[in-house]
Amino acid sequence: MTGKKLKSIKNLASEITQDFVSARLLPGFTSGLVVGLIEVILAISFAALIFAGELSGYVSNGIGIALIGAIITGVAVALITSLPGTVAGNQDAPSAILAVMAAGIVASMPGGVSGIETFATVVVAIALTTLLSGIFFLSLGYFNLGDLVRFLPYPVVGGFLAGTGWLLVTGSISMMTDLSINLSGLAALFHIENLLLWIPGLVFAITLLVILKRYDHSFLLPGLVFGAIILFYLVTYMAGFSIEELSDQGMLLGPFPEGNLLQPFPLSALTQANWNSILAQTVNIAIVLAISAISLLLNASGLELEAEGDMDINRELRAAGTGNLFAGLLAGLVGFQQLSLSAMNQKLGAGTRLTGLFAAGVCLAALAVGTAFISLIPKFVIGGLLMYFGLTFLYEWVYETWFKLPKADYFVILLILVVTATVGFLEGVAIGILAAIIFFAVNYSRVDVIKHSLTAATFQSRIARPKLQKRILRRYGNQVLILELQGYIFFGTANQLLEQIRAHLNNYVEKRLCFILLDFSGVTGIDSSVVLSFRKLNKMVQNNQAIIVLTGLSEKIETFLRKSGVLDLDEDSFHISSDLDNGVEWCEEKLLQSTGVLNRDTSKSIQAHLEEMIGDTELTARIMGYLEKDQLPAGTHFIHQGDSPGALYFLEDGMVTAQLEIWGEEPRRLNTMSSENMVGEIGFYLGSKRNASVITETPATLYRLTTEALSKMESQDPEAAALFHKYIAYAMAEKLSHLMSTIETLMR
Repeated sequence: MTGKKLKSIKNLASEITQDFVSARLLPGFTSGLVVGLIEVILAISFAALIFAGELSGYVSNGIGIALIGAIITGVAVALITSLPGTVAGNQDAPSAILAVMAAGIVASMPGGVSGIETFATVVVAIALTTLLSGIFFLSLGYFNLGDLVRFLPYPVVGGFLAGTGWLLVTGSISMMTDLSINLSGLAALFHIENLLLWIPGLVFAITLLVILKRYDHSFLLPGLVFGAIILFYLVTYMAGFSIEELSDQGMLLGPFPEGNLLQPFPLSALTQANWNSILAQTVNIAIVLAISAISLLLNASGLELEAEGDMDINRELRAAGTGNLFAGLLAGLVGFQQLSLSAMNQKLGAGTRLTGLFAAGVCLAALAVGTAFISLIPKFVIGGLLMYFGLTFLYEWVYETWFKLPKADYFVILLILVVTATVGFLEGVAIGILAAIIFFAVNYSRVDVIKHSLTAATFQSRIARPKLQKRILRRYGNQVLILELQGYIFFGTANQLLEQIRAHLNNYVEKRLCFILLDFSGVTGIDSSVVLSFRKLNKMVQNNQAIIVLTGLSEKIETFLRKSGVLDLDEDSFHISSDLDNGVEWCEEKLLQSTGVLNRDTSKSIQAHLEEMIGDTELTARIMGYLEKDQLPAGTHFIHQGDSPGALYFLEDGMVTAQLEIWGEEPRRLNTMSSENMVGEIGFYLGSKRNASVITETPATLYRLTTEALSKMESQDPEAAALFHKYIAYAMAEKLSHLMSTIETLMR
C-alpha cells in the first residue's frame, strides 16, 4: 500500500471518528434511519418487480439479493464519495431493465427445465450485469472519461426515462396481479377480482404523486408508506379479513419460503445457469451499463446544484464502480448515487458519511431478520410505490417536456415511449437514436455553412496600397467572391454551398466573376459528399472562366481533397493559400495585374501627395522642411515593438510590414504598406509604446517626423501645423471609414 493511499485511509478514519463525537451524529443517525427504511422498501419493490410471475416463488431470495446490493454500494459510496452525505442504493431504471431481462430469460428457457435452473440463470445474469457495471464505472472513472457519457442525445435519455416509467407502471401492475401485461391479456386486468388487486395501488401511486409534487419533506414518503400499511390493516380488520385470507387472495407479498434472506451466491449456479439465455440478453446488459452511467452522472450533476457544491464526477464513478464490483460478486443488484435521498441529507444537515453507513446498517438488520415481517406488507403498497416512480417519469418526460422542449425533441421522446410499449425497450431506444440522428442532420443542414459572404471591394488584405490601387479594388473588387465557411460540411450542407455559389455566378451577368475564394479556417471537417460538390463546382467555374481559391485548409482536409482527386481536376481551376489574408492578397494581385495598374508606377512623392491633400504649395514646402528623409535597405527594423514612439513616418516608395513579435514564435504579419501610407501614427499621437515592429520588405524611402520636429512646427509655424494635423485626421478618418465598411459587411 502506497503512502498516499495509507494517508487517505487515515484521513477517512479520522473524519468518521470526528463525526461520531460531533453535532453531526444525531442528524446523521436520524437521516440514516429514514434512508435505510426507504432502501429496504425499494429493495422489496425492485425484487418483487424482477422476480415476478414464474419467479415469484423466489422473491424472498430476490429481496436478499437486492438488500446485499444496497448494503455494499451504500457502504462503498459513503466511504469514497467526494461529497459526504451522498447515499447510494438500488435504482429504478436498471431494475426495470433487469425485470425485462428476467422475463426474457424465463421465456427463452427450454421446456422441462426446473424452476431452480431458471432462478439460477436469472441470478447469474444479474450478477454478471452488476459486475460489468462495476468494471464499466471504474474504467470511466480511472481514465477520467465521465464526460463522454454526456454525448448521448438529450431526447434519447428522456425517451429512455419515459420508457422506463412505462415499464415500471406495467411491471407494478404485473407484480400486484401476477398477470403478464400484454394486449391479449389486457381484458383480464378489468375483471373484478383483479381490479381489487391493482386499483388500490394506482390510487396510492397517484396520491404519492400529487402530495410529493406539492410538498417536500424528508419524512413524507416513509410516512405515507407506513400510513398506507396501517390504513390497509385497519380497513381489512374492520371488514373481518384474517391474515391467511388476505394472503390467499394475493393481497400480501407473502407467504415466503422459510429461511434467512441472506443466501450466499452458490458457485453451483454457474453450472446450473443456461448461458445461451444469458448471452441472448447481451444488448439489454449493455443498455443497463450505458443508462446506469448516464443516470449516475445526471444524479451527480443534480446533487451539485442541490448541495451548491462541487463533486468529482470521476471519483463518484470510481465509488459506484467499487460498490458494484463487490456487489456483483455476491449477485447484488446494480446501484449508485441517489439524487433525492442525498439531497434530503444535505437539507437535514446530515452531510456526513455516517448517514450512508447507518442506512446500510438498517438494510443489514432487515437482511438478518428475514421474511417474517416482509411477507405481511400489502402488495398494493409496494406496487403503488413502483407505479409512483413510473408515473413520475411519465409526468416529467411526457407531460412537462411538452412545454419545455422543441416539438422535434418531444417527438423523439414520444416515439421511444410508444415503441417501448408496443414492441420492446431495445427497439424503442434504437429507433429513438436513429430519429435523433435524422433530426440532427436535418437541423444542422439548415445552419448556413457560409459565415460571411464578402467581396474584395469591401474586404481587402492587410496591404495598405496606393490610392489608385485602392480605387481599382473598390471598383472591380466584386469580381472576387469571398466565402468564409463554418461548421462541418457534409451531405446536408455541401449541396447548399454549391447552390449559393451557383446563385452568385448567375448574378454576375454583366461583370464576370473571376475568383471564388473559399476559406476553410472555420470548418471542423468534411465528408465524402464534398467531392461530388467540388466536381460540379469545377465544371461551373470552368464555364465561367473563374478560379477557385482555397484558404485555411487543415492538413487533414487538404490531404483528403488531394487523395480524392479534387485538387487534381484542373490545376488552372484551383489555387491554395495558407490563410484568408494571403488568399485575398493573391486575388488582389491578379486583379490589379489584369487592369495593368500593378505594373504602372503610380506612386507620388510625399511632397506631391501632401500638396494634393492640403492644396497649398507654399504650406506643403514649409511642412516638408520639418521632415527628415531616410533611405533604408530591405530587412531594416526601423520601429521596434515596445519602444517609445519617437517619430511618425511617411512612406514614399518601397514596401514595409508591421508585425507582432511574440517570444518563441514566428512573427505575425499585421499589415503591409506601400507608397503614400503613414507608419506609426497611432502610437505617435497616443504617446503609447509601440505595439508592433515594422520592417522594410524592399529598399524604401521614408520621411520621418520626430516629436521634437512636430513641437517645433507647432510653435514656429502654427498655420502649417494646423493643416498638417488636418491632413493626419483626414488620413486616419479614411482608414476608419474603410474599417467601418468592412465591419458593416461582416455584420450583415
